[in-house]
Amino acid sequence: MTDRITKLEKRIGQLVSEWAVLHSREFPELTVITLQKINLSKDLSFAKIFISSVQDTEKACETLNDQSSELRTLLSQKMNLKKVPKLAFSIDPLHLQLTKAQNVLDKHQDT
Repeated sequence: MTDRITKLEKRIGQLVSEWAVLHSREFPELTVITLQKINLSKDLSFAKIFISSVQDTEKACETLNDQSSELRTLLSQKMNLKKVPKLAFSIDPLHLQLTKAQNVLDKHQDT
């Protein structure tokens, strides 16, 4: 991965985080999200953003995907890019594993 891509990933993460904070009243599921990882394609056309949350991570993901066009507009305004990447938000795989493990532990505690 090039240094430029790494810098762009960080900047995208900053802008998405700032947007989420500004819109947390409108979308309460975004109040406690964490951007875990951003994978930006080499041609800068696509960014996959992995998130986790202590609240409803699926709802947060859905909201971010629904708002991706607004986020792309923000990126085009704040970043000097010829091509603004398409954004796709997914639940962080580690978060999914931890949630499954917690569910198993919870089941065993109840018995």
